[in-house]
Amino acid sequence: MNILRLFNQPLPDYFSPAEFYHENSKNASKIFKGGLSNEGVIEHQLKLTKHYDTSIKVPLISPSFQTQHSYEKIITSRRTGYGHSGEPISAEELSYLLYYGYGVTGTASMHWKGKDYAYPLRAAPAGGALYSVEIYPVVLSVTGVEPGLYHFEAERFQLALLKRGDFRNSLKDFFMQEELLNHAAVIFLFTGLFPHKEKKYGQRAYRLILLDAGHIGENIYLSATALHLLVAGAGGYLDDVANEFLGIDGVHEAMIHAMSIGKAKVGGRDSTDKEQPKENLSKWTKVPMIHERVKDQPLSNAVIIWRPDLGTSLTIEGTGAAMWSLIDGKRNLRAIADAILEEYEVAPETLEEELSQFIDRMVRKEYLTTD
Repeated sequence: MNILRLFNQPLPDYFSPAEFYHENSKNASKIFKGGLSNEGVIEHQLKLTKHYDTSIKVPLISPSFQTQHSYEKIITSRRTGYGHSGEPISAEELSYLLYYGYGVTGTASMHWKGKDYAYPLRAAPAGGALYSVEIYPVVLSVTGVEPGLYHFEAERFQLALLKRGDFRNSLKDFFMQEELLNHAAVIFLFTGLFPHKEKKYGQRAYRLILLDAGHIGENIYLSATALHLLVAGAGGYLDDVANEFLGIDGVHEAMIHAMSIGKAKVGGRDSTDKEQPKENLSKWTKVPMIHERVKDQPLSNAVIIWRPDLGTSLTIEGTGAAMWSLIDGKRNLRAIADAILEEYEVAPETLEEELSQFIDRMVRKEYLTTD
């Protein structure tokens, strides 16, 4: 540890799991002491490609078109977008997102121990050429693709259907920002395969997998921008519930990121929104109160809340944490909204929707009550 840090900054909180992990996954030497050689990594990669044994495979469509936007225009136009129209995207658009996001775009060859190896190269980089991130598309409204939970098999450029159904309500069980799900066409759930990367990088593998997910996410952001689709990344979800939905153990493989994608509304609204303002306005006089059995622990830009009697917990960040801090059993929703508008730069109509959904979600999860 840099000794200057001791004098100029507060000591790190070694009881914080994040700080503890960060300190213990540092490289202490330029001499790398990883497990596998570079050649061994390639052999390892070829053995551990994940596939599901399901009889239903959905071939994706190799992108046959190019957008007319310049690289610079796409970069400067990229934004996080909310307010999907509910219109379906096409199977070709879904294929475009997956191909340019995380698809196999080439191959490389290597000769090792008397054998010739050809291994795939993807659209996004990965630490050690170990592609340890998986994408599970939840199809909600894609023309020609049945709604359901799928697994993206990049090397075969196809989807494996894991379970059929409209899982919008299931997603709402673990997403904190339900507005990401409203009228979206597809949700991409990212998972990390930790043992895959640990073979080479040990404890540092977790850092690298999160970086890998970021590279993929930005590719998808830019691809969606090129297609004039709305896209938003999401890190607020109930991890254990999400892992259970995906059928993974949360230890060797766990959800690490999500993205919501859909068509943009024409003029910023659609017919499904016409009754929404009236519904929200009826709530402004209600006074939310923290349930008497809820415990909370404020952090720097977040708050942890839990119900010991139910065994449930939740971490709220950003604006959600600000909303929670203003719930004192005295302020009604209007007063809470006014206080947030004084502190944050947010459109009043956006705040109205987000605050209403936040309160509804907290009441449904039994963290809040209303008069």
